[in-house]
Amino acid sequence: MAKGHVRPRGNNKWQLEIDLGSYVDPKTGKKKRNRKYKTIIAKGQRQAERELAKFVAEVTGDGYFEPEKINFVDFVQNEWIPKCAKKRLAPTTFENYMECVRNRILPAFQYLRMDQIKPKHIIDFLDNLEENGMRMDGKGGKLSSSRIYYHYRILNNIFNFAQEIQIIKENPVKMVKKPKVEYKETEVYTDEEVAHLLECLESETQVPHWQIIIKLAIITGMRRSELCGLEFKHFDYENRIVHVRQALTYTKENGYEIHEIRKGNRTARQREIHIPLSLAAEIKKLELQRKKRAISIIKTSLDGWKI
Repeated sequence: MAKGHVRPRGNNKWQLEIDLGSYVDPKTGKKKRNRKYKTIIAKGQRQAERELAKFVAEVTGDGYFEPEKINFVDFVQNEWIPKCAKKRLAPTTFENYMECVRNRILPAFQYLRMDQIKPKHIIDFLDNLEENGMRMDGKGGKLSSSRIYYHYRILNNIFNFAQEIQIIKENPVKMVKKPKVEYKETEVYTDEEVAHLLECLESETQVPHWQIIIKLAIITGMRRSELCGLEFKHFDYENRIVHVRQALTYTKENGYEIHEIRKGNRTARQREIHIPLSLAAEIKKLELQRKKRAISIIKTSLDGWKI
C-alpha cells in the first residue's frame, strides 16, 4: 500500500509525498523509487493530512492518469509519423500533411511537451494562421479558411493518436471550436454545354478511350484520380455498374502509383455507380478491341521467333 508523508514548508504551505514503491527505469536499467509530490495550502497538519489522504486516493485510484513527458516534436517524428500517418493516410494525404507539419506545426509547438499543450495554444496557433504573410507560395494575402481548417484536422489527428496510445489523457484540440470554412460556389457546365461537349466527342473516333473517360466524368462525377485508376475488371456490364475501388496518385517521393481507396475514408470512398446502357456497351466494345489487339501483338511476336 502507498505510504504518504506531509512536510511543512512555511507560510501555510505543505508538501505531500507518496511512496509508490520502486521500479526499473527502462532507459537506464536502474532501480528507482516511484514518488509523487504535491504542494498545498493548509492551516495546520490535520488539514494537510486530510489532503494527503485525498492525494493518495487520487494517485492509487483507477481514474488516475499520468502523462508521459514527451516533447511534441519527438512524439510527431518518432510516434505519430511512422506508426499512424504513414500507415493510415493515403499517399497524397500523407504528403500534404507532412508539408503543413514541417512548415508550420512543428515550428509552432517545438518547445512544448505533449502534456503542456492546452486549448489556448491551439487557438493562438490558428489565430496566427489568419494573419497576413502566412502563405509560402510567394503570393500576397492570407491563408484560405479551408487551409486553416486543414491544419486543425492535422493537429486533431496527432492528438487523437496520442490519446489512443495514452500519451495524454485528453485531446486539447477537441475543446477548440472548429475553424469556419467559407466555401466558394463551384461553376459547373449547363445542360446545353454538356450536350455540346457530348456532340463534339462523337467526332473524336480516333481516341475512343478519351470519349469514355470524359463521359464517365460527366455522368458519374468521379474524381480524376479515380478515373485514371479504372481497369476493365471494375465494370459489370450486365448490371451496368462501375466499381470504384482504386485511384492513381502522384507524390514527389514515389511518383505515380495505383493504390486501393481505403474503406471508411470520408472524402474518397469505395462505391458502386450505375451507368447508362449505351456507355456500358461502349466500354465493353473498347475492352474487346484491346484484347484483340493484344492477341494480335502476341501472335506477331511468336511468328517472329519461328525458325
